Amino acid sequence: MNQPKLSPEQQRVVHHRDGPLLLVASAGTGKTLVLTERIRYLLEHKTGHYHILALTFTNKAADEMRERLKLDEDNNSVYIGTLHKFCMQTICDRGSIIGFDKEPQIFEKIEDRLDILRQAFESDPRLQQIFKENCHRNNFLNEVLDAISHQKKKLRTPHYDTALEMSEKSKLFAYLYERYNELLINQNALDFDDILVITYRIFNDFPKITAFYRRLYHYICIDEAQDLNYAQYHLIKSLVRLVWPNSLGKTKP
Repeated sequence: MNQPKLSPEQQRVVHHRDGPLLLVASAGTGKTLVLTERIRYLLEHKTGHYHILALTFTNKAADEMRERLKLDEDNNSVYIGTLHKFCMQTICDRGSIIGFDKEPQIFEKIEDRLDILRQAFESDPRLQQIFKENCHRNNFLNEVLDAISHQKKKLRTPHYDTALEMSEKSKLFAYLYERYNELLINQNALDFDDILVITYRIFNDFPKITAFYRRLYHYICIDEAQDLNYAQYHLIKSLVRLVWPNSLGKTKP
C-alpha cells in the first residue's frame, strides 16, 4: 500500500519521537491522517516492549485508523479506541482495587439514571416528603440529575464544597448525589460520567497502577485533543503528569 504524500511540516510531526507534541491545525488539513502515519512510524521503529495508546472521540475514527494501519487482529502493540472505551477497560482490569469485583453495568440511558434517582428519594422519609411536595417532579428529577452530572464532569465528590457555606438546595443536591452513587455501587453499576471519574480515581489514588500504565504506554496519541473537556483533560494529565504545551507543531490550513 502506497504511503500518503505528506508536507515537510507533516513529516516532522510523523517523525517526532520523544517528548510532548501538540499539533495545531484547522479542520480538513489532515490531522487524523498525520496522527495515523505517526502511529505507523512509531510501530515500525519500535524497539522496546512498550505499547502505543491512541485515543479518539468516536468509534468511527478509531475504526478508520485501524483500517488505514492494516493491523492484525492479534496485534496488541497499539491500543486504538475512544477514551471511554479505554477507561472502561481500565476499570474492568483494575476496578477490584476500589470494590468492583466484576465488570460493572453501565447506565447510559436517562430512564435508568432517573430510576436510580427515584430510588434515592424513596430510600429516605425526608426525601420522600420533599419529592411529594414538589409540583414539578419530573423537572425536579432532571434538574438534580443534571446537577450530579455537572459535578462528575468536574471530577467533584458529593461534598466537594463542604468547607464553604452551602445553600439548603446545594446541601440537598449533595446528599442526593451521595445516595445516588451509593445505589449505583450497590447494584455494581456506573453511569456514563462515572467511567471517567472512576478511572481518574484509580490513576490518582494508586500510584503503582499509574506507573504501570506509564511504562506500558510509552507514547500516547490523542485525536481532536482540542475537544477534551475538564474531566477528560485532567484524567489524561493524571496518567502522563504533563501540563499540555501551548504549541509545538503546526500545519497550515
